[in-house]
Amino acid sequence: MKSFLFYVTVIILVSALVIIIKQNEVMIEKRVLTVAQYYSYRSVEEGRMEVPIYLNEEKHPLSNPESYLNIYFSNLDESKKIEMPLKDIQYGHVETYLNGIYHQYLLMLELPYLDHDFLIEDLYMHIELINMDQYSFYLGSFSLVYLADSEDVLDWTGLNGSKEEHHFLSRLREIYIDYETMVEEIDRIEIGVNMEVLFTIQGNRITLDIPVADYLLNDVPIIIYYANHQIQIIDNFRYLVDYQILKESGPLINLYALN
Repeated sequence: MKSFLFYVTVIILVSALVIIIKQNEVMIEKRVLTVAQYYSYRSVEEGRMEVPIYLNEEKHPLSNPESYLNIYFSNLDESKKIEMPLKDIQYGHVETYLNGIYHQYLLMLELPYLDHDFLIEDLYMHIELINMDQYSFYLGSFSLVYLADSEDVLDWTGLNGSKEEHHFLSRLREIYIDYETMVEEIDRIEIGVNMEVLFTIQGNRITLDIPVADYLLNDVPIIIYYANHQIQIIDNFRYLVDYQILKESGPLINLYALN
């Protein structure tokens, strides 16, 4: 009888302990992070771009391409809008931020083909899911450059880029263009719509000076305007690949609660 009472008492105590633990468990809020970035692309047929988002829950509908109904970009007051069809979602990597674990997902979007330049300086991505959830996330800035024909004036041989010295933020500070011959004088260089950059030429290398700004920047086209009015574009190239974006981005990070 005493043995029976002992086991009953143990079961009651264990059950009570489990209930207390569950009552004191802190529910982890579902969150998504975005990081302000300068997105700049050349307008071409079948163009693609990738937008990284960071989820603290792997099985959230935002990680599943079948959950999406519609995506579009706009500025803050939505006076500028552009549809951005989702083609796929790729898993990136894992990062930590404020003691939380976040999984990077890359939204692979189809770039619209426009016959004119397009710029959104305060970029928001609007998402509608099939479960009727709707989200709006700040992304940074978006530039789509149109150029009908590109002249092969500069016989370039290599591209490279670097960050600000002693800085780890995923932002280009300089871009280097190595070349064999230059037969025309360069008037100006841009890396997006209305985004002119300073440059120097030394030896057989052009160095672009990227100004400091509150955006990540790792993948841009280079548009070279020559004194004789010819234009040459060097298509998008990924200059930086980083795996600790959140750790270094600080105030560029935007946090949103999810359903």
